[in-house]
Amino acid sequence: MKKLVVLCLLVLALPAAAETRLFSDAPLVKAVRAGDLDSAKAALLAEPKANMTSNGTPLLQLAAEKGQLAMVELLVRHKADVNRADRLGMTALMVAAEAGHVEVLDALIAAGADVNAPNKQGLTALMIGARKGQREVVAHLLSAGAKAELSDYSGRTARDWAQDSRDRATIALLP
Repeated sequence: MKKLVVLCLLVLALPAAAETRLFSDAPLVKAVRAGDLDSAKAALLAEPKANMTSNGTPLLQLAAEKGQLAMVELLVRHKADVNRADRLGMTALMVAAEAGHVEVLDALIAAGADVNAPNKQGLTALMIGARKGQREVVAHLLSAGAKAELSDYSGRTARDWAQDSRDRATIALLP
């Protein structure tokens, strides 16, 4: 009986595994991973799927993490969901904040990214930027309406996270 259950689970998992490989090999995924804007444009013309993921990570998030402003703008123009999260609840805005990519951050905010959305730990982009001592990111998020008084699921605010970074200028930005 156990062998039959295992066999059934394997058979059921095959389509999902094949789909993951398919998406990982998709021209748009390859273009975004390589930062190849021209190939991404061609892939989106052939198959307009800007909300595609690569191993569970939204393509917009991959581009934001790498600071690829032009790629982010292209994906947004092709209707990529700016608030789509990965399995950990991380959004493109959060990874841009963590990496300090201010121009990408501003583009995502202009496209409607939720500056107060929490990930699965309750961390917002402001908390993530503060934790990394990204003072310019923190300033931009605050001016875009990020709420410094929010706390994560352990009760810590952006200021608490900024204190961990030991960046006095970042700490001073936060009430």
